[in-house]
Amino acid sequence: MLTLFLIVDGLFVVGLVWWLWTRRARENAPRTTTPIPSDTQETHGAPAALVPPVRRIGFEGNSAALSPQAIADLDALAGWLKTNAVRLEVTGSADDSGHLTRNRQLAQARSAVAQRALLAHGIASDRLAVCAVEPVRGVTDRERQALRCVSFAVR
Repeated sequence: MLTLFLIVDGLFVVGLVWWLWTRRARENAPRTTTPIPSDTQETHGAPAALVPPVRRIGFEGNSAALSPQAIADLDALAGWLKTNAVRLEVTGSADDSGHLTRNRQLAQARSAVAQRALLAHGIASDRLAVCAVEPVRGVTDRERQALRCVSFAVR
């Protein structure tokens, strides 16, 4: 009986040590994040005249529909693109709420809707590079709202 108690007690101690070790490793692991698109993002060495007037447009959660403000911003961006012969990177993103596959599709749909709006203004498709970024897990509510967007950068 004493032998059985020592075996069970030993297994408990081993399990406890393993749990504490993995918990410590998880807490000390670096958190990978995608940069939050913002209006103050870098210009990647572009002259100030070549910085787009609109750097991002926001979306409601779980939606790729353009708001009236987003349509106005895309109109202004299209006007700027007509006077500046630059290539533009259109990057869609989504927050971490919901299923990962749905968020990937949502990020792609957001960048595609912005691309279609710019194409409708007569901007050539070879001037637009469209992509979507991978949703990031474990963000704050403020970061989550900021990730529901399409961002623009001169290439």
